[in-house]
Amino acid sequence: MNAAYAISPFKVFIVLSLLITWMIRRILKVGRREPLLPPGPGTTPILGNITILPKKDAYLQFGEWAKQYGEIFSLKVSSKTIVVLSSPDAVIHVMEKNGAITSDKPSAAHRPRIFGENGILAGIQYGPLYRTWRKVANEMFGRSACQRHTPTQLAETSQLMLNLLDHPEEIFDEIERAVLSLKLSVFFGTRPTSASSPERKSSIALRRVYSSCQLQHWKRKCDELKCLQEDLWGGLAARAEKKVEAGIQTGSFYEQVLGRASEWNIDRKTIRNMAAIYVMSATHTTTTTLRWFIILVTVYPHAQEKLREEIDRVVGQDRLPSPEDMPNLPYLHAFIREV
Repeated sequence: MNAAYAISPFKVFIVLSLLITWMIRRILKVGRREPLLPPGPGTTPILGNITILPKKDAYLQFGEWAKQYGEIFSLKVSSKTIVVLSSPDAVIHVMEKNGAITSDKPSAAHRPRIFGENGILAGIQYGPLYRTWRKVANEMFGRSACQRHTPTQLAETSQLMLNLLDHPEEIFDEIERAVLSLKLSVFFGTRPTSASSPERKSSIALRRVYSSCQLQHWKRKCDELKCLQEDLWGGLAARAEKKVEAGIQTGSFYEQVLGRASEWNIDRKTIRNMAAIYVMSATHTTTTTLRWFIILVTVYPHAQEKLREEIDRVVGQDRLPSPEDMPNLPYLHAFIREV
C-alpha cells in the first residue's frame, strides 16, 4: 500500500474509542430523567424506574411519591416518560389551562387493531377529527343537553328500586343493569330490561377481554374484542337506524348525530364508535361509584342514618329525590362528592 494512503493504527484506535465512548454515553442516557421534566424517583441507566414501578395498587405508591416530589412528578420507563398528576388542581392546570399543548396523546398498537384508525377518542391524535369528536361531545352533552335525559334517569332509578325490593341479594347486578340500561337508552335508544340480557352479557365480555388486550397474546385478544364489538355495537346501531327509518324518535345520541352526519362530516362507523366508547366508559365508572356508595353507607351506618334523615325531611316518603332537590340536600351532596 502507498505510504501516502496508509492509515495509522493509532488513528484507527482513536476513532474507534471516540465512537464507542459516544455510543456508551448515548446508551447510558436512556432511562435518565431529562432536565426539564418534573422531579421523581431516582433512575437506573437504561431501565429508568422500571424496577420500582408497583405491580399492583399503583395509586398507593403514587400517593407516597406525590408527597415526596409534589403533585406533578415524572417516571421513566426506559426511554419513555410518564407524568403523573395527583390532584384535581394539577389536572386542571395541565389538561385544561394548558390544553393547547397537552391535548395530544401517544399511539397504542392495540387501539387501531380493535377500533380501526381514528376509531376511538382516547386514541386519536390531536387534529381536525379530534376537534370534531370534542365538538360533538360538547354539543350533545352540555348541561342543557343532559337535562333532556332526566326523565330517563328517573324512570331507570324507579325500576332499579323496584327490582331491589324483589331481589335485594342481586343488588350489584341490578346496579350494573340499571346503569347500562340508562346509557344504552341515551346513546342507542335501546333498553335492556333484565340483568341477564344479551346486552349486559356482551358488555361484561367486552370489558373482560379489553382488560387483557395489553397483556400476553394481545393480538389475538384484540381480534376477539373486535368481533365482540361488531356483534354488540353493530347490532345496536342497526336497531337504532331501523327506528329512524320507521319514523320512531327516541332522542338518542346515535339518532341525533346521524341526522347531522353531513354537517360534521362523519360516517356511520365513527358515530357508532363514539356512542360505544361513551357507553363502555360511562357504564364502568358509574357502576363502580355506585357500588362504592353502597359499601360505604354499609360500613358507616351513622352516615347512612344522617342521609336518610335529610332525605325524609326534604323529600318526604312519597317520591324519589330529583335534581331540583339537591340544593336542599347538602349532606347527600357532600357524601356523593366524597364517594
